[in-house]
Amino acid sequence: MVDDLIHEVALADGTTASVQVVDFCHDDRADSQGKAGLTFSFVDPVAARPMAEQTMASGGWEQCDLRVWLDSDFRALLPSELVDVLTPVIKLTNNDGATREVSSVTTTEDIIWIPSMTELGGGRPASGFSTDYAYLADILGAEGTQYRLWQDKMVSSTTYNEALERSWEGKPCLWWNRSPSPDCSEDHGVTWFNRVGANGDVFHFACPATGDDDVTCVIPCFCL
Repeated sequence: MVDDLIHEVALADGTTASVQVVDFCHDDRADSQGKAGLTFSFVDPVAARPMAEQTMASGGWEQCDLRVWLDSDFRALLPSELVDVLTPVIKLTNNDGATREVSSVTTTEDIIWIPSMTELGGGRPASGFSTDYAYLADILGAEGTQYRLWQDKMVSSTTYNEALERSWEGKPCLWWNRSPSPDCSEDHGVTWFNRVGANGDVFHFACPATGDDDVTCVIPCFCL
């Protein structure tokens, strides 16, 4: 898949953002009418925010404040001609947080979202975890399938890749994906979410939903 399918979007705050096609006919439409035609991702971060305004004792993407912000304040920044053609789709995410069960992966209907670890880096096999954490492979692997652009760029959940390196305010940054870390959430008693590292690693940078001292950025996706 070519990686130059990029379009400019004028936002209501006067800035311009780039969006990029990451796959075709990949995401399931929420109206059960097959697949959405195009999936886009913003090329660069659009904000730096926590996943939640307060500590999340449990839960995941379905319950987090960032999901609400994307569907309200951020959607209001998009041009009306784009908003009018956005297609709601079904996303799969561990919405319990701390869990050892694949049944914790449930569906949400989303118009704007952030990608899961698997949508970015593909599945991580059970052999990629120590024996006590092999259960993570099934949970994380159930949160969708890898987008074609990242597959073609050889992005993997087992190593870093410069294709996912991003910057914010002129400095390399971390950015959220919507996948809670089941084991970190269990260990700490609150939901931790995974992040892409400044080096493009999709796996090793989880932190609490309320964030930490690092800037954690937001790169949304949407379908047409």
